[in-house]
Amino acid sequence: MDISQYAALFHEGALFGINHKGSDISLFLKSVDLDVSEVDEDEGVLTEASNLKGQLHIAGVEKIEVNDKPFEGRIEQQYETGRIFEFDVSTHTVHLLVEWIHYMRKEEDLFWKISITGKRIWWQNDLI
Repeated sequence: MDISQYAALFHEGALFGINHKGSDISLFLKSVDLDVSEVDEDEGVLTEASNLKGQLHIAGVEKIEVNDKPFEGRIEQQYETGRIFEFDVSTHTVHLLVEWIHYMRKEEDLFWKISITGKRIWWQNDLI
């Protein structure tokens, strides 16, 4: 499945997990609830809750930038969830603008502009 054709549907969706091991990163993403007419029914991509949910895998990560600055080390979730404001996927690069939301404390929410470049990017759909 080419997730780039559905990228706009993740605006106001959620980044609810990050798994960064070695040179591979998996982003756990969920779109907003959708009208069935917004997706190709033949692909069977919607969950029972009428959204897109799954993992975006980036293998062979070559570069990570956060807020336009090189990021070294392991990228992790900052708070419980991240609200997606921008999402774009190309052949080797993922761009996200995420607001990290902290529900339990009165700390300021954080905005991160994330750019990850890797050798291979693919989507794993989760229909549950």
